[in-house]
Amino acid sequence: TFSGADLRDVLNAAGIDTQQLRGPALRQILLVEATDSYRIAIALTELDPTLGNGSMLLATSENGRSLPKASGPFTSGW
Repeated sequence: TFSGADLRDVLNAAGIDTQQLRGPALRQILLVEATDSYRIAIALTELDPTLGNGSMLLATSENGRSLPKASGPFTSGW
């Protein structure tokens, strides 16, 4: 069982709107990189409740234990 922060909450706290994307904002992507260099690109439209409405978790722990450095955690690079 993983726990962490909802990606939408993190982005909203950083001032990035993930709701009702329109126009050029539809082309925005987010690159998430872990300390082990694993990367994933996410289209913000996947998180928009009126479009993809996906839920994504930035995991910080598994089964109540912090993720080991080899498995994460994510890094920030806004």
